[in-house]
Amino acid sequence: MLDEVADRTLRVEVWTRERSPPPGNGRRETVATLRELEATGVLADVSIHTWGRSVPASPPEDGESLVHDRIEAFESWAACNGHSLEPAFRYRERTTLVSEHAEEVVHLPLQCLAVYDRDDLVAVFPCTNEDGTNTAAECVARLDPAIEDD
Repeated sequence: MLDEVADRTLRVEVWTRERSPPPGNGRRETVATLRELEATGVLADVSIHTWGRSVPASPPEDGESLVHDRIEAFESWAACNGHSLEPAFRYRERTTLVSEHAEEVVHLPLQCLAVYDRDDLVAVFPCTNEDGTNTAAECVARLDPAIEDD
């Protein structure tokens, strides 16, 4: 998924439910490490984006939704690379107390990392393949040259 970084211009989009997770939270440590990798030149850019707990499965009628665009790109990447975004991204129906109408929503992960080589999406974490689930922490470990492989 993430091979050698030589001759690459890697950037990471961090998608998180909270702009500033509580102290001691692994999501905060992930962002701090990514910022260090950016400062040392391993990464060209790190951007932070916030999303909610879930979004309607269908994009808005005007078609303008960065979150929906990213979900579509992540799903396309997963399908082309033998991965699944489940269980981190889950489709389910949601009902409310004020309506009998059920709405399909996408339940979003607490944190998602999208790795790009220039404009090409090269990895999404978390994702699942036949070997198991690859986490955001594993993504950071693969990007950080200071972390040795076991």
